[in-house]
This record gives sequence, C-alpha cells and structure tokens, in this order.
Amino acid sequence: MHQVAPLRTGTFDHAPLTGRERELRELDLLLERAVQYQTPQSVVLVGTQGVGKTRLLSEWATRLADGAIPVRCLSVVSHDGDAPHALVTRLLAQRFGVHGATDVEQTVRAQLEEVLEDRRLAEFLHFLGGPLGVTVRETPFLRAMEDAPVHYEAIGRTMLRRFLELDAHRSPLVVMFDELHLADEGSLGDVRALAETLGGAPVVLVACCRPELFVRHPDFLRLEGDHTRLDLSSLSDEETVQLLRSLLPEVGQLPEELSQAAIELTGGNPAFVEELVRTLLADGILRVEGEQPTVDLERLEEVELPMSVEEAVHARIAVLQAAERDVLEKATTLGGVFWLGALLCFARSEHALSGRGDLWVADVLQQTITEILDGLVERDYLLKLPDSSIPGEVEYAFKHNMERELIGRMVTPEARRHYHLFAAQWLETRLPDRSEAQLEYLADHYEKGGNRRRAAYCYVHAGDKARSRYAGEQAIRFYERGLALLDPDEVLARIEALHNLGDVCTLVGRHPEALEHFQQMWRMSWLLDQKAKGGAAHRRIGRVHRTLGQYAEASQHLQLALRLFRLAGDQRGVAAVLDDLGQLAWVKGEYGAALEQHREALALKRQFGDPRAIAVSLHCIGRVHRDSGAFADAMACLTEALEVRRAVGDRLGVVDSLTNLGTTHRAQSDYTRAVELWREALEQARAIADRAGEADLLLLLGEAMLALGKLDEAQEHLTQASALAGLLGDGRLKADCGRTWAEVRLALGDLVGAEEEASRALALSEEQGLRPQMGAALRTLAEVAAGRGADANARSAAAGLFDRAVVLFTELGHLAELGRTFAGLADFHDRCGNWKEADQYRSRADEIFGRLQGRDGLRS
Repeated sequence: MHQVAPLRTGTFDHAPLTGRERELRELDLLLERAVQYQTPQSVVLVGTQGVGKTRLLSEWATRLADGAIPVRCLSVVSHDGDAPHALVTRLLAQRFGVHGATDVEQTVRAQLEEVLEDRRLAEFLHFLGGPLGVTVRETPFLRAMEDAPVHYEAIGRTMLRRFLELDAHRSPLVVMFDELHLADEGSLGDVRALAETLGGAPVVLVACCRPELFVRHPDFLRLEGDHTRLDLSSLSDEETVQLLRSLLPEVGQLPEELSQAAIELTGGNPAFVEELVRTLLADGILRVEGEQPTVDLERLEEVELPMSVEEAVHARIAVLQAAERDVLEKATTLGGVFWLGALLCFARSEHALSGRGDLWVADVLQQTITEILDGLVERDYLLKLPDSSIPGEVEYAFKHNMERELIGRMVTPEARRHYHLFAAQWLETRLPDRSEAQLEYLADHYEKGGNRRRAAYCYVHAGDKARSRYAGEQAIRFYERGLALLDPDEVLARIEALHNLGDVCTLVGRHPEALEHFQQMWRMSWLLDQKAKGGAAHRRIGRVHRTLGQYAEASQHLQLALRLFRLAGDQRGVAAVLDDLGQLAWVKGEYGAALEQHREALALKRQFGDPRAIAVSLHCIGRVHRDSGAFADAMACLTEALEVRRAVGDRLGVVDSLTNLGTTHRAQSDYTRAVELWREALEQARAIADRAGEADLLLLLGEAMLALGKLDEAQEHLTQASALAGLLGDGRLKADCGRTWAEVRLALGDLVGAEEEASRALALSEEQGLRPQMGAALRTLAEVAAGRGADANARSAAAGLFDRAVVLFTELGHLAELGRTFAGLADFHDRCGNWKEADQYRSRADEIFGRLQGRDGLRS
C-alpha cells in the first residue's frame, strides 16, 4: 500500500487569490474616487456561499495595508442570532481597540479626544461608548433626550456617522461588513443609514452578503448616494485549474484528468475546489510522491462531490474525531465566538460530575483542549482571534456558520442546557462591568440553561442601562423580556421593572401600554401594602391621563396618589403630586385651585430644602398668575425661579423660565420684550442641545411673527419648528405646528393650504389622543370654512366645526380655550350678519375671560 504524503495543500485563505483581479481593480477605483473627491462610496458585494467573498475582502485589506496610501480597514462579521445592533458594537470595539483593555472608558475617551478635538465629547462618549459598557455623567443634552427618547437610535446613528467622517479626514477609511445576510434588523438599518448619510469624507463602505438578503429586503440595493453592486461569479475553467495548482503548491505537472475533474465537479466554486483536494487526498485517490502527483483514474471516475455546500459541510463534520466533535459541540453553545476558558469550565464540570480522580487537573485538561483547538484551526474549522473581548482569555471563532449550525444540532437538549448554565456563570466571573449587549448575552444563556430568575434580572438590568441612556425602544424590549421570565411571586422585582417600563413607554408616546404597566404596578404594590409605590403608580397613571386630555381620570388617580403618599409619610411624593394637581387645574383654567396646590407644594419643598424642586413650584405659580392676569405676581415668581435655576446650574430650567417670562410679556401685548426673552432662551436651548425647548421656542416666535403680521419670518420659524417636531417625534408639537401653519396660510388667503394643514393637525391630534389640540384644530378648520364667504355649505360646515370645538372644550373644562372659541363664533356670526348670536357669544367669551383674568375683555 502506498504511503500517502502529509496534507501539503494550501488553504483557501493562504493560497494566492485567483480570478478576482477585475473586482480588486473596481474596489481600488472606488477608493480612489472616495479619496479624490472626498465622497463616500458604498459597495454591495454579492455572491453565493463558497464563491470567495470573504477571501476577496481579506486580500484587498492586505493590499491596502501594504499600499502607498495610508488606508485603515475595519472589518466586522455578522453571526446568526446576534443581539440588536451587534455589528455597530463590534465595529466600535474594533475601532477603539477595547479588546483586552483594562479601562474601556479611558481607552474610548482618548480615541475620541484625538478625533473630535473640542467637539461635544461627553455626548459622543455616551452614544459611541455606551454599547461598550461606558457610562457617562448626565449632561443637559442627555436630560433633554427625555423629551424624545424614541429618536435615540437616530441620534446615535448620526453620532456614529459624524465620528466616521471626522475619523476619515485623518486618513481614508474602509469599513467592511461581512455575512450581512445574517445580520439582525437593527444592524441592517445601521448599515443602510451609514451608506445613505455619510458625506464629505474619504470612506468606502463594503457590505458583503449572499443573494438571500434581498429576499428579506428587496429594496436593500436601492440605496441613495454613490452605490455600486459587485456580483462575484464562479471561476472560469482556466481559473479553476489555476486555483487547483495553488492548493498543491509543491507538485509539478497536474494530470489532465485531475484538472478536468476539478472543472466538472466543482463548477468553478472555490470552496468546492478546496473540498475536492481534501477529499482526493483523504481517500488516497490523489497521492503526492515527490513532485509528481499520481491519480487513481478508476476511482477518480467514481468520485462525487456533494451537490451543495450544505452536503459538503456534512462531509466535513463526518471526518471529525470524537474528541474534536465534543469540543466543537460545547463551543457552539457560546455562539459564533467562544473562549478557551469556557471550554475548560465545561470540561471541569463533566470531570467533577463523573467523580473521576482529582478535580484540579486544569493543566491536563487545558493542554488537551488547546491541542484540539490548534488542530481545528490548522484544518480551517476555526479561527484563533488576535484579540479577545474578555481580558486574559484566548478567543476563537467558527470559520463557517453552516458548520457551527450543523454541529450545534448534534448537542442533546440536556447537555445544551448544562453548557448554557455553566457558560452564564463563567461569563459572570469574567464580565464585572457588563454592557447591555453582554447582559443580554448572559440572560440568553441563563434562560436556555433553565435559570429563568437570573435571566430575568439580567434583562431588567439591561433595560435599566438602556433607559439611563434614553434608548427607549431597547429598554422596553429588555424590560418586557425580563418581566415575562419573572415568577409572579417576585412582587418587589416586578414593581420596580413595571415602574421603569411604564416611564419609558410614556416617554416614547406609547400611552396605552404605559397605563397598563402602571396599573399592574399598583396591583403589585397593593399586595405588599407598599403605599409609597402605590402612590407612585397612581401619580404616573394620572399624568398619562392628563397628557391625553382625560382630566377627570387624571384627577381621580392623582388624588389617590396624594392619599397614599400621605399615608406613607412620603413628603416629597406629596409635594410632587400637589404640583401635578396644580398643573391639571391650570390646564383646565381653574387658577384658584392651581395656586392653592402649588403653594402647598412649595411650602413642603421649602421644608426639605430642594432648590430644584422649589424652582419648579415657583415656576408653576408664576405661570398660573400670568394666565389669571396677575402679571406683577407672575413676574416675581418666574424671576425668582429663574434666579434659583441659574444658581444651581439648571440650564434646562433656565430655558423654561425664560420662555414663560416671555409668554408673560406677550400676555401684556409686549411682543418686543417677549421676543427678546424667547431669543435669549433659544440661544440657551441651542447651547445645551435642548431640542424640545428649541422647538417650542421656534413655534412661539412663529406665532409672535404671525400676530405682528411678519408672515415671512413666521414661516421661517415654523419651518424650523416643524422640522424639529418631526425629529423629536413630539405629537403635541407637530399638531401645534400644523395648526399654526394653517393660521399662516389663512392669513395669506390660501384657504386650500390652510384646510390641508388644519386637517392634518386634527388627524394627528386624534391619533395621539391629544384632546386640547383636537379642539384647537377644529376651531381653526371652522375659521377656514368661515373664510370661504357667503356660501351656505361653508357656513354650515363652519358652524358645525365651531360646535364640535365647543363641546370638546366644555367636556375638558378648558375655559381659556372655550372662551377663545366663543370669541371665534362671535366673529363668525358678525360676518354672517347674525348680530344677536354674535353678541351672545361675545358676552359668553367676555364672561369667561373676565372670570379667568380678573378683568373684562383681556384675552391672552
């Protein structure tokens, strides 16, 4: 029997790249274009499995590293079952070099300082370091995010895009996303957003995927911007033979029969060519003796390569030895990447359970496992990674996802549960400061290992971290998964999670869900007789109802909250609810009751000496005085609140106080001073990135310009306010902007445009359940209909719309808006010649304004 020579083939990674010069030239040209014109380029590299996409990118990256232009390459790979936005997390980890870093925050901070110079470092550190576990002290900008957390993801993408642009100006940048067809939806959105928004920088973005990605997302190729698709086809016959020679580098002339078999059996698929060489050598059909290979022609004719890549993978797994397969089976439970230490943990657990000898045989076990892993690396089953995401550990990755999936299916359910549970506990000892992604990874292992309670706590902790950085939708997902796993008897844990989940749902505008969570929190609090927690639940339920314009329900729950806080002796809770009740009374125009509530809250707050809280009550009192016509008192309270807020550095509060001082001057028809204060507030809001405050101020300035007849300036401010409302996702602000736009169109005589704007504002208000905004939009629509003149249908429509607004404001008890609607009805009947009805409505309007403001006829 002939001795078969040792396997001397190259591997697909180490053999010279064959048949891809055209694609490499195309990539080089795209990079040249990006550098020359400072214009980012995006490339989608498409090819079937085994055709060599990853190999092409690897070759290009190597050439760039050795080229004349200093180009930096970042390359990340998707894995099946990735956590949301996993690709960006890997990209950031690679860019900042945090693998193995002892101080991740300092490592990231140093890199950001180098790139950003004097730009907003804290915010960039929050958004780009957050996925890596970095926590940042709250800033005014991050506090402002509480007003629009639904847009956290969009702002995070903007931060990443801007950082990459600035980074690329230091030296050109190539970013490669491999196996994109396996990516989670969040990562696909991240890649698409980068491809479509990067600008003014030498960046090439390469997305590498199989065609099945376009089954999930047919529109993925329809990207905006400079976009190129490269399709990687099979090798030609000549290229197939050339690859065959490179895989047998030490042989001379190849037998013609061998070359022909390679062409026919592989169809030019590079992975199949490699598999063919492995099969022929392993079966002894191809023997290498000296420089001349010999081929058993009879057996060669009988060779059949698998008809698919999946069948080739089955064949690869079948030749594994039992010990090799055992190690790989354990590794699959950790995912696409794994660590030597974890496998050692699994082996120890089995050794301990078997009762065999000394438990401390780490050296022997570690040596055995390491030798097996090294052999699997040599045979292209695994990759040994140069850096580890866990300090002090050796990290490996499966080279082929299909091999990992097939091996994973061989693990018994009981063994898999055991491995997951041990993996979770091992990871907890290695990850002291865990990021959201790591907490989710831990939770997944605990859940699959059968420890639902520990999994729940990991998910809830991940939710807390996401909530702290205003990632609302991610926080909701984590909390919901944690609550689903918590045992019903885990009442205290459920109360805290429900409280936080309800708060996040409120912030992102999911009010019905928020109510449901707070109601569950209230029931849990009742079970344990936790009065303060029950008060907190009722307070939040009341505030949601107030936001929705459901004032009776709001009052009921706030009163219950007040009672529970008093029973619990929680004075801070009592003061907070009193301010909430005061705000509810203020919205309804019940200014006497509002003052009483706010003054009681202020007295309590002065007792426990919280300046920020004191300023809130002063501010609320000033607002009530303003709307009731006591302008001197309003000025005094608002000015004191402003001074306190400036003293404690509450810059968001300063913006709020300046804004309301401006509205107080407007109420006295002093538009000049109002506009001055609003512009000062706008400058402050922009300085601290208070986008919500900026939007409100732009709307106020637009309304002021409209009242002054400066329609061009009004439109300019409204355009900016509307854009910010869209960014923030603030339904109330969008509705108010739409209604004000309608009033501008009406002033311009554009009745069609006015009706369209007011109708959109009404639809949005109805969708969001914003009843005060619904009434205002109905009133504006009525004014539009009234503006159509003597047409009987228009008059009828106007009267009907005014009536609907009256009914709505009456139900709400919103006297100020009701008075304005009666005034509008009076003007309408004047134009129609209905003098008696006009006088009646004007009298009712004056009665309301006189009652609210302390003097007849003043309409702020």
